[in-house]
Amino acid sequence: MADGKPTLTYFPLHAKADPIRMLLHKAGVDYTNELISFADFGALKASGALPAGQVPLWKTVDGKMLNQAYAIIRLLGRQHGFYDGSNIEESFLVDWALETSLDLQNSRAYRVYMQDESTEEELEASKTNFAKFSKQIAASLTERGTTFFAGDRLTIADFVILSHFLSMAFNEANDKPIVATAAATVAETPIIAEYCERVKAQLGDYIASRGAYVC
Repeated sequence: MADGKPTLTYFPLHAKADPIRMLLHKAGVDYTNELISFADFGALKASGALPAGQVPLWKTVDGKMLNQAYAIIRLLGRQHGFYDGSNIEESFLVDWALETSLDLQNSRAYRVYMQDESTEEELEASKTNFAKFSKQIAASLTERGTTFFAGDRLTIADFVILSHFLSMAFNEANDKPIVATAAATVAETPIIAEYCERVKAQLGDYIASRGAYVC
């Protein structure tokens, strides 16, 4: 905690912290965005200061230290009206989006966005897994025809989904060819681009000031 404000601790990357930052911005939460280097992370992990040795870390005003990105965003979503557990259908769609997002993350598709050199096998796997994710999101949006992913209001699902597309397909800070490949995939499904524009319009100031990170 810094200056009586909650603190979000993460690397100078979008990745797992980006959806949380989107939510905090949209909710108007005054917080400290603490960026740490990988060396700092190693030292903090070795010292035992990080629960389970992980970031992102959310430090509450009363000193609680909370980890696990999707647990954090669900908590904040409930607190600020972006995750309504009483709406069973909406909750299912939000949880489905988060599980589908985890499938993409666990496929290590992001690895080729960060490392200096990648094998053809790694590049092909990243391309395939991103295309799978994009196809699943597009199919769900097409089936229901809603303004946002889980209905006609913004939820944590929208923050998570938009973050993937911004980092992997619309990322001017990363000049690797895989970004252009992902952008071409999105171009084949206009409903994704249209959806992303709707969500971005809800986050205008945040999008304008969002850091220039490779992923």
